[in-house]
Amino acid sequence: KPYLSNDKACLIDERSGDHLTIAEGIARLRTGLRTPKHCIRLVGLSGNGKTRLVQALFEEGLGEDPLDTSLAVYTDYSEETDPTARDMARELIAQRQRAILIVDNCNPATHSELARLCSVETSTISLITVEYDVREDEPEQTDVFRLQSASPEIITEWIKQSFPDISQVDREKLAEFSDGNFRVARALADTLGK
Repeated sequence: KPYLSNDKACLIDERSGDHLTIAEGIARLRTGLRTPKHCIRLVGLSGNGKTRLVQALFEEGLGEDPLDTSLAVYTDYSEETDPTARDMARELIAQRQRAILIVDNCNPATHSELARLCSVETSTISLITVEYDVREDEPEQTDVFRLQSASPEIITEWIKQSFPDISQVDREKLAEFSDGNFRVARALADTLGK
């Protein structure tokens, strides 16, 4: 389904303090990830849509010049993978292969190690890690972006797309109760049925 956004600022660039709309944030994230050795950390509360935002960086129809999907190497760090994200980064660097390494549910220690690997002189990879993270730390060699809760209008529209049998009144009430959290909105909408 298409990525939903509006003109309300909901992405914060932690380095500059800029409050960005999703369109502005997507443009800034894409610019960073096009540069080898560039590291980005996307943080925010669980259920706010961080993973979906990363996916949108590679999609047509959202701003200009989406990232090349053939460069994406994705893993979910909450699951055991072979090779590990660290080993994959080392292998990509050794082969001097251009890639955008995406590590979901990436803890701060792993992010720091991956950022160190990505910044070596021979690296041709860029990195974006995603985690539920509410701390104010800013890892070295990393741009940090914080995704805020979605607006009630976006949640209402998402419920409309995902649960077409739910009435407008109920969609608005679910959006209000979810407080901008897609995961909570889904859980509430699942209880309604038709």
